Amino acid sequence: MSEVNLASLNSSSVGYVSHIGGNFYIKRQLQSAGFLIGTKIVVLNITPYTCGYLLDVGGSVKMFRKMAVSLVSVFVPT
Repeated sequence: MSEVNLASLNSSSVGYVSHIGGNFYIKRQLQSAGFLIGTKIVVLNITPYTCGYLLDVGGSVKMFRKMAVSLVSVFVPT
């Protein structure tokens, strides 16, 4: 397993949350959105112009901006 930034994954990639960056407020918002340590993340689609990420976070599909996604590190199974 290697640890990479979630923003560096391509579409249809899978990772497991290992670290959440940012201050307390940002971490709390991401955790309430489902980004908990060990949660499975699947990148469903990346929009090229608006830098939006369509992610499956622990079974629920949500849209996130690249700024929020870049704060999350994931383990990628090899």
